[in-house]
Amino acid sequence: MGSLLEMTASIVSSHASKTTMLGDELIKELQKVHAFLQKLEGEKLGEASETAKTDVPAMSLKNAFRSDQVFCLICGKCGRFREDVGNVALYKC
Repeated sequence: MGSLLEMTASIVSSHASKTTMLGDELIKELQKVHAFLQKLEGEKLGEASETAKTDVPAMSLKNAFRSDQVFCLICGKCGRFREDVGNVALYKC
């Protein structure tokens, strides 16, 4: 993907090749498309920072597994290991 200016030029040139535009209309179209792409890029960056915050595990991998317990890396809840059954109690986060 190119820069915002390259994408703006590509979009507006495609539009201008199919539609007759005066100089002022072309300038307004360039400004409108560039502003919209900046807004989209800002929203995308905002979503990325929010997901980066939520992707951090609740605890370290080393602390998540113990001899009689297993902790969820997403929420940190504990599941006890039952030797008589041989599995861990399962639940949804």
